[in-house]
Amino acid sequence: MSLRASPITIPAANRGGNLVMLKSGNLHSYWDSRIGTGETDRFLNQSAATIQGRHPKPDRIDMSPETWVKESFELRRRVYGFTGIGTEPSPAVLSDQYSLNARTTAFARAAIAGFRLAQFLKDRLR
Repeated sequence: MSLRASPITIPAANRGGNLVMLKSGNLHSYWDSRIGTGETDRFLNQSAATIQGRHPKPDRIDMSPETWVKESFELRRRVYGFTGIGTEPSPAVLSDQYSLNARTTAFARAAIAGFRLAQFLKDRLR
């Protein structure tokens, strides 16, 4: 998915996707559940193994908050790349490709977040 596609419209004051309505739920809760919602040890261990298997630790971990903000800003097209307005009368419609990209993106973001958290703790607990 190109980040240089046509301009997107981000709904004003959407509170991080909380006010962007889907047929069931909102965009924020949709993204929160992309990795899964299980709470068992088995589920959590499998999720962690999948994330680690797909996203090995990079040689360098960028700990700059400015970079994190930039990365998130660049993901806007993926997050807001749906059809529909995102209101109750006209809920956002997510394509199969959107769903696939969302899951892939969520796993990648979870991996880098984990690496950054580990690095942060390592730096502080030395």
